[in-house]
Amino acid sequence: MANENPMGDCGAADHVGALDQQDLEDEALVLDRLLTHWPTHLQDSDISRELRFDATKFGERDRIERAVHHLYWAGLVIRCGQGIVPTRAALHYHLLSDRTLVDL
Repeated sequence: MANENPMGDCGAADHVGALDQQDLEDEALVLDRLLTHWPTHLQDSDISRELRFDATKFGERDRIERAVHHLYWAGLVIRCGQGIVPTRAALHYHLLSDRTLVDL
């Protein structure tokens, strides 16, 4: 039947959930590095070094590229030539998240 899951009931949903969690963690790591080094424009290779990823391994390089891609579509980063920078929205949220109600 065309509407059935071709993976059947083989635990694929658990695997996808684990990938989603890994992607979210990678996005958080990448955004943290970009915000920490702001206003420096980091490149993919800089982020790989920061996170101690092996840029020669496809899987680790892909994790960075996927994280940047997801952050871009969420409106949190932009590419500026080879550099990657946080958007104004990401910078503003970072500024707000460093404050508590007592600070305000």
